[in-house]
Amino acid sequence: MFGECKEPQAPGWRVLELGAGIGVCGLCAAAISPNLHVTISDGLPLLLSLANKNVDLNAGKFVSIPELLLLDWEQLPELTHQSARSYQIVMGSDIVYDGIDLHAIWNAVDWSLDYTAGAQFVLSHERKCDGFEEDEWLLAFRAQGGTMGFIIGAF
Repeated sequence: MFGECKEPQAPGWRVLELGAGIGVCGLCAAAISPNLHVTISDGLPLLLSLANKNVDLNAGKFVSIPELLLLDWEQLPELTHQSARSYQIVMGSDIVYDGIDLHAIWNAVDWSLDYTAGAQFVLSHERKCDGFEEDEWLLAFRAQGGTMGFIIGAF
């Protein structure tokens, strides 16, 4: 996904990782390309602290050190000129599971995603079902996004 960001003339995309936990996806994105400006976010201070330690441990791998953001999806900061919709890529890894507020996730995506050409939300998701069953949480997540006006694709 970030392959073209390695090019010297690549855009300086801003990337937000939602629900980062210890920050693995954001760290990888920041290490892959010097042209990405990565923000790692989580709603739990303890996890954000662990992500910060991982940023420090891997500082030599980054041209642009990832930023850290405490972000509660249910109490998003008020939209301001500087904070609102400023990320070309918003990504989440394994953030859809039993008990999570799907509407809150989509609100966080809507709050942060810059609606310019090429901007996108990317979800990495581990199936939460057995064999041939449908993943009910993923289906509910997709349906919620559709009702909020998002165009849902899969690959």
